[in-house]
Amino acid sequence: MTREGGAAKAPARLRVGAGALSALGVLGVLGILSQGCGPSASVKSGDVLFAENCARCHGADGKGDPRALPLYPRLDLTRSPMGIARDRILISDRIARGYTTMPGFQGKLQGEEIGNLVNKCLALAAKPAPNGG
Repeated sequence: MTREGGAAKAPARLRVGAGALSALGVLGVLGILSQGCGPSASVKSGDVLFAENCARCHGADGKGDPRALPLYPRLDLTRSPMGIARDRILISDRIARGYTTMPGFQGKLQGEEIGNLVNKCLALAAKPAPNGG
């Protein structure tokens, strides 16, 4: 925490709106906050979790099944706007709560495992172009 103009401010990466926190839930927040900690013995890696829970629809390479892409273009995680924007909070919320035909995993995975899946999704997503172009 730093003092600027007499008021204490949290570092920018820790500032999150209340709406995002309530939507994200405690498990997702714990997964994000635990990223600096060493893995627990019972916590699976993002690669293992992705293979077990996600690859069936998103494909092992994250590009989705080409036959399903016309109906579900968001299956391609390599082109995900959230991934390209590096938005950990929204990706975590999507994994935890699900979206349209995608099931939520909040009751199935630990918070740290959701964080590991967020890391995997970010690794699959295209990197933003340097200099914004």
